[in-house]
Amino acid sequence: PKALGIKEGANQFNWNMRYEGAERLPGMILWWAGLQGPKAAPGNYSVELRMENGESWKKDFEILPNPNSESSIADMQAQFTFMNEVNQTVDRAHKSIKKIRMVNNRLDAFIVQYGDDERTKDLVVKAKDMKERFGSIEKELYQTQNRSGQDPLNFPIRLTNKLAHLNSLVGLDDFGPTDQ
Repeated sequence: PKALGIKEGANQFNWNMRYEGAERLPGMILWWAGLQGPKAAPGNYSVELRMENGESWKKDFEILPNPNSESSIADMQAQFTFMNEVNQTVDRAHKSIKKIRMVNNRLDAFIVQYGDDERTKDLVVKAKDMKERFGSIEKELYQTQNRSGQDPLNFPIRLTNKLAHLNSLVGLDDFGPTDQ
């Protein structure tokens, strides 16, 4: 897990430990959606610090459940598992979008370079068709028309935003996801 904040006091640590979340694309605008990773569930962990000179220190620690929480450790583990699965799905979708954009850039370069060459006319048509199809896939995964934080009011959110919104809802407290 990645430590976001450590506070020490009265022989007790207050840990805010989260795992890595989903990748956020440059310029991505999401509507009430969280890509943060899940909080580490209560249990036993260890941390190791490795120095460049070869020295290392290892320390075991335990994350305890909040005694004021109404959730069971099983619920917290279910929340962790669910959020981790959602993040993995969103992360795969965002990596696919990056690949789509890379391929589309190469297709654009091909079209510019060979667009006027009669010998490659059929290939240019196929390249334009591929670019259009890849663009359709990207638009199903993410709302490409968003340019400002208010744009999701005008353009419907897409799959990755919906999943990331679900992720933020499940992560509001220590409760596990509902049966739905």
